[in-house]
Amino acid sequence: MDHHPTSGLWSGPSKRDAILAGAYRAFARYGYANTKIETIAELAGVGKGTIYLYFENKEDVFRQMVKELIERHLDALRGRLSGDGSPGARLLAVFELHMAILKRHPYSFSLHGRDVGPADEDLRNWLREQKRRFIRDLERTIEEGIRTGEFRRVNARSAALWVFALLGIAFLEEVLQDVGWEDRLKTFIDLMRNGLWSQPNDTALV
Repeated sequence: MDHHPTSGLWSGPSKRDAILAGAYRAFARYGYANTKIETIAELAGVGKGTIYLYFENKEDVFRQMVKELIERHLDALRGRLSGDGSPGARLLAVFELHMAILKRHPYSFSLHGRDVGPADEDLRNWLREQKRRFIRDLERTIEEGIRTGEFRRVNARSAALWVFALLGIAFLEEVLQDVGWEDRLKTFIDLMRNGLWSQPNDTALV
């Protein structure tokens, strides 16, 4: 049984999409080292030679798959950041969507206790740049909330880094596999809104 559905990731009619969808399933199921091009081809429903029409080798398939996963994920989150509502409402919408995406597509490339594939310097630089851009987007949203009075006058950069770190916690298997995932999401959102220290008239979050 395939526990890593790819619907909504690569659902287009192209063979390239089919290959990336097959690669996602193969790497999630077997890990990078144990995945062969033949396995990707079988899961993609194409011949082995077809893969080399679109990609140089297995490493190239993996690299492009990672980039497209992250680009699509971040584009979806940016859509929430630039959407309707107050800055606070948009930040909460980002967190809810982030958790929903991870729950639907739980294959993480760094926290699954198995080999996770190559990460050459070009890919690492690309990942760092995506991180910087998204943190800057968060910072702008927080700055807007400070200007409107919705947020306290805090250091927007530090706050953006904190929100980014909280989003990163959702990658942990202990979170993704928690049977009480919806309650965990509520707790994370409460922490993002209210912090940890008690305030007057607090009520316990059950």
